[in-house]
Amino acid sequence: MSELPNQMAALAGTPQERRPASSYLVHAGDVLVPGWFVAWLDAQVDLQRLRIRARDVGPQHVEVVAALLYSSAATSGGGRKPLVTSPEVTAPLETMSASQAAALLGITPRAVRLACSQQRLAAQPVDGAWRITRTDLETYRAQRAA
Repeated sequence: MSELPNQMAALAGTPQERRPASSYLVHAGDVLVPGWFVAWLDAQVDLQRLRIRARDVGPQHVEVVAALLYSSAATSGGGRKPLVTSPEVTAPLETMSASQAAALLGITPRAVRLACSQQRLAAQPVDGAWRITRTDLETYRAQRAA
């Protein structure tokens, strides 16, 4: 697994760079999925709805789709080029959007926005959108579990 960061960095190219299918395989059937592809996939199949349907299958399915949603949210528009191309430089986000928070909480973005507007989830409005810190998200998660 020590080659995984190098393999991930090599796959961070653009959709125009054709690569063989084998370059996306890690081991034992696991697949590395570039952020630009996840953004495209999200536009095709609506990962938010898939995450909700995954609740009927199992918690691990929900977590995998949540990871895909997080990747999609971290990918810029246009050419779908990843914002972060190497795991070595990945740092936790200072703040996150309602969609990113929803993916981590396993709820809908609408539910997150409602919690923010009702001040059950601490958040700051920035340019008409809620921005949520990881600490506030974890506090909200703990309050929901209690």
